Amino acid sequence: MRLHATPPAPALTFRVTARQHFCVSSMLYQDLDKAPLSAAFRALQRPANQGTLWAARHSCPGCTGSLTMLRHLTREGTHMTSMRFCRPQWWVGLLLAMGLCLPVMAQQAAKKSDAELAREGALALAAAHGEKPRYGGKFLSVGNEEIPFYDLHQTSLGGIYAAVAPIYNNLVRTSPYDPMATEVIPELAHSWEFSDSGKVLTFHLHKGVKWHDGMPFSSADVKYTIERIMQPPQGMVSPRGPVFAAIIERVEAPNPDTVVIHGKGPSGLLLPLFANGWNAIIPKHIAEKDPVSALKTTAIGTGPFRLKEPPTTSLWKYERNKEYFKKDLPFLDEMELHIITDPQALVAAILSKRVFWSDSFPHPNMDRDLSKSTAQQNPNLVRSSSPILGIQHLTLQTEKPPFDDLRVRQA
Repeated sequence: MRLHATPPAPALTFRVTARQHFCVSSMLYQDLDKAPLSAAFRALQRPANQGTLWAARHSCPGCTGSLTMLRHLTREGTHMTSMRFCRPQWWVGLLLAMGLCLPVMAQQAAKKSDAELAREGALALAAAHGEKPRYGGKFLSVGNEEIPFYDLHQTSLGGIYAAVAPIYNNLVRTSPYDPMATEVIPELAHSWEFSDSGKVLTFHLHKGVKWHDGMPFSSADVKYTIERIMQPPQGMVSPRGPVFAAIIERVEAPNPDTVVIHGKGPSGLLLPLFANGWNAIIPKHIAEKDPVSALKTTAIGTGPFRLKEPPTTSLWKYERNKEYFKKDLPFLDEMELHIITDPQALVAAILSKRVFWSDSFPHPNMDRDLSKSTAQQNPNLVRSSSPILGIQHLTLQTEKPPFDDLRVRQA
């Protein structure tokens, strides 16, 4: 059922959960009922005239493991979160464009883990956390980084991730309701188990999943993805390849619906590795034609949104994947990502309500005074920030002076 009723006039209050080390805060319009959104999107609201915009976690530049935040907004229009190890991960978060969930459902769901609820569908997961999703609408966001190419496996640039993540899926992801991003829930894999004292991880895949070009998804795609990251072809940069190679011994695909990961030993990183947003599963039938370059100019995934038209340097348009394998998803009909690198132009777009969400604000290339004055120009702008879960470390070159001397390292 699609809802097109216009909500009452009071301004909606949006809550944005940002989990990205370089994306510290976000700005969003509070009075979306007055903005040029479709009636269906304006109908996003909670009982007390409060809407909830979920920005989940996603990978950010330069990390091996991270939290992300915009996948919620672009990936499914529902909750999506991912987790990395050494770096924050950035998701294009899940936007709850909100149906009706009975209180009884919420009471029953509250007794289950998010992983169990995710297997029942997005509505069950949302109901357990008091959300009431509705369908429809277009979400307009803005990014400030140019998108030089589309291959997630060859980059750690947050701008590329923000643009491409809505198109793909991971084997698993972390729960958008877990502030520490530690609970792993299903995605392309509906279940999994460890064996051999934790050294072997077996994933059981959803059946009937299709790539956006209509080709069937299978375990062969997963095996190819992992091996491509772990052992990249000559000429390919693989930022997370060393992490895969350090943990994984080999990958097997015994049948189309099963993937077996043999680790080099028990590791607490093995399962979270596949929830890292950068490690999206790619189509073997496309990538193998040109392993280094094919996915730099092509974006065909299994995700909740597909490209509506070829992207330009300034605009990415997405539409709902009508054949998406996840029950109830996505909620949004369309999304647009506007690429605006000039700070003044970005501010103008926000103040004119041409876009409704900006990731980090101020951006690295934006003066903080401009950021403050922008917020002061319109009382309906909401600036939100939150802490992140991340690991910062310093690696010393111990084979050369002066750090080859233990006394220097201890000083």
